[in-house]
Amino acid sequence: MVCLVLLGFLIYHRDNRTIRRSAPLVTITLLIGATGLALAQLLTSFARTNAWCTINLYLFHLSMNLILMALLVKNYRIYKIFTNNKATAIAITESRLMMYIGITTLFYVILLTVIATALGYKAIVKQSKSNRFYQYVQCSVSNTTWNIIVQITLNVLLYIQIIASLILAFLTRNVKAEYRESKRLASFAIIIFISMLIFIPLIFTLGDSTDSQILRYVIGVEFITITVISTVALLFVPIVLAV
Repeated sequence: MVCLVLLGFLIYHRDNRTIRRSAPLVTITLLIGATGLALAQLLTSFARTNAWCTINLYLFHLSMNLILMALLVKNYRIYKIFTNNKATAIAITESRLMMYIGITTLFYVILLTVIATALGYKAIVKQSKSNRFYQYVQCSVSNTTWNIIVQITLNVLLYIQIIASLILAFLTRNVKAEYRESKRLASFAIIIFISMLIFIPLIFTLGDSTDSQILRYVIGVEFITITVISTVALLFVPIVLAV
């Protein structure tokens, strides 16, 4: 609900100087990603079916891509402006930034479609190795080897995006004071990076007992919650206050 209210606020005040300076289309894209991620969190409470697994696969990874790419292109824009040593001014248009986001989104759609269809990503009933009386449902690719490859690929892509943002944030750490958004972008990137370093490995290294499945659910919810709250608190509350 908060994300939807903020989305309406940004659209209504899209001509405000503060919002225009922060690349409004990219900012709105980032908020759409946060909204999608919050919706993915709600879906974690639903019973796992083939349709649920497919929807959540697309929703989570496309939303994370929108958030991380919006963060990346915002840092890229600041980097290009403040490292320009030419006498002429440099213009980084929003359409160019949105093109980068669109290209990566299309790539993800193709990749996820291959995973969901060609590789058979679905809800699979697993038998616990530690408790012969316990079974659970897991969203995964049928073939164990391919499932490992898919999980590694998807997580490496996320790490590449966030590390690129961290590098650009570091290179633009000394920008002028009026461009305070760069500091908030850097803080957001650090929080997400640390969260990914802690939570993602934990999710895939837990066992298959009843307690492990509950903990895996809690960790996933915590990761999404931290991402959404950080997005709102660091990147949007200051904009609202400035407007």
